[in-house]
Amino acid sequence: MKKQELRKIIKEELTIWEKDRESAEKIKSELISTYSEVENAIKLINKNLSEFNSPGLITAFVKGLKAGVRSHSKFDMSLAKKELDEYFNR
Repeated sequence: MKKQELRKIIKEELTIWEKDRESAEKIKSELISTYSEVENAIKLINKNLSEFNSPGLITAFVKGLKAGVRSHSKFDMSLAKKELDEYFNR
């Protein structure tokens, strides 16, 4: 591979990286908002359940989130729901 061809490939890769970085910056606030929703869900559990039982539901909820993120490219809601259902069906 010639230097010129290599430079062209590197330039193209940098262009893709820069576009992805800009896109990531644009959605950053939405991602942070999702963290806030998770925080609110945990607060909701703590508010409505006793200190004795809230840790169990929080653990099931977080395990559901982890189960849903089996693949880094998508979220499987059915796996997340299944994990939470197991808590309620015990």
